[in-house]
Amino acid sequence: MNTKILQTLKEIKTLQVEWDRLKQFSYFQSFEFNYTLLSATKRNPYVIAVIEHEHIIAIAPFFKDRNRLRFIGEPFADSNDILMLNEDARVLKAIAQICTRHNLKLEEVPKNSFAYGLLQHLPQWKSHKYFCNEVVYAPQKEVDTDKRDMVRRIKAIEKEGRLLTDRVQSGKKKAMNLIIKWHRKRWHKDYMPSMFDDDRIAETFRKLCEDDRMGLWLVYQNENPVAGMFGFYHGKAFFNFCHAYDLSINGIGNISQKLLLDNIGEVAYVDMGRGVEGYKLRFMQGIRHNYGIAYYTNPISNLLGSIIHKIKGSIIKNRRLHKQITETKRRLRW
Repeated sequence: MNTKILQTLKEIKTLQVEWDRLKQFSYFQSFEFNYTLLSATKRNPYVIAVIEHEHIIAIAPFFKDRNRLRFIGEPFADSNDILMLNEDARVLKAIAQICTRHNLKLEEVPKNSFAYGLLQHLPQWKSHKYFCNEVVYAPQKEVDTDKRDMVRRIKAIEKEGRLLTDRVQSGKKKAMNLIIKWHRKRWHKDYMPSMFDDDRIAETFRKLCEDDRMGLWLVYQNENPVAGMFGFYHGKAFFNFCHAYDLSINGIGNISQKLLLDNIGEVAYVDMGRGVEGYKLRFMQGIRHNYGIAYYTNPISNLLGSIIHKIKGSIIKNRRLHKQITETKRRLRW
């Protein structure tokens, strides 16, 4: 068994067939997503390939951020992982040996992922795990939670015109531009940056429109688009990535989300993405925890980093608890 480090887009392009042959936790580990993101952002790739008997048996999709290794998908992917066919301690150990030459910060790592096992092969006094985020998911059959309340709200809005949902098959980029515009306005309204403020990121998702695994829908009222959503199919799941809407239409947010989710087709479950926004809690059936893995070449830096990460983790958890209490009160109409 040996390892190879690939640091150019030309080298990484040669991995496409082997890359997509390996097991992937979600669409965010696909070659298409990672290669498109690398191409658009001009990041410095540092992809580790593990080779045995002239076959690639694992890929660690990293990029180099100064002297720190991170997943290529950060900060947009809701889950990150090392690509393998089956968990193999020898492979993780080989990847860990390369990782220890640098600082390491891997985020949005699910507990049942291969990357989570990397922690066992890093020196304990220089590494730690930390709570990173929460991902809301819902079985497809349960997405219509609060159906009666939704029907009432839909009827109220449809007094101004019937709402129709349509999956965009041609003209995806034009529809994507609408979603990007709505997303920017929504976040700027709260004096917050939109992820699409970076034109390179906006261009990444425009390019991904060419991938058949992307599903993109628009909601129309009186033939005018008023909301949109896009996400990615992977295996038996649908990963809901972005939902945006026209702020000038009062109450369209949750209603359009419900209409859009009803039109994704037959899947085992819907991954609502990280974070516990109110509209997600409305459809929630479960929460998955994501973790971060950090390694520092300096043990003192590791100690300071672990303290900072514990504080951040507590803030995130308390924020989620507060939102859940607020949502419960709303449901019970206290």
